[in-house]
Amino acid sequence: MGKRLSAQEIEDLKAQLNQMVDKALAEGEEPLTLTGIEDIVLRARETIGERLTVALIQEQMPTQVPGPVCDACGREMHYKGQKKRQVVTRSGEVTISRPYYYCEQCRHGFFPPG
Repeated sequence: MGKRLSAQEIEDLKAQLNQMVDKALAEGEEPLTLTGIEDIVLRARETIGERLTVALIQEQMPTQVPGPVCDACGREMHYKGQKKRQVVTRSGEVTISRPYYYCEQCRHGFFPPG
């Protein structure tokens, strides 16, 4: 299991949520209707949900593991750096960064953990 979110990451999420609510309340009608309240909550849920999804995914991703063995030829694969990828999740579309390994012999790529 990966490590927990840092205190700073949690504080950043809280601060972003507070800013969103303050902005929505400042721009909203007085008094807020149920629809207006739901709009605020849904926007906050979407934004915070996407950030939290990315943070938790990144916590689970190894930054660099010892050169994995190529399934095709058995040779050690070479680290080629972090690659970004758009992933559609139930929380929305998010960008994640993960380590990429490549076998020069077989021309196969690999993203751990699998």
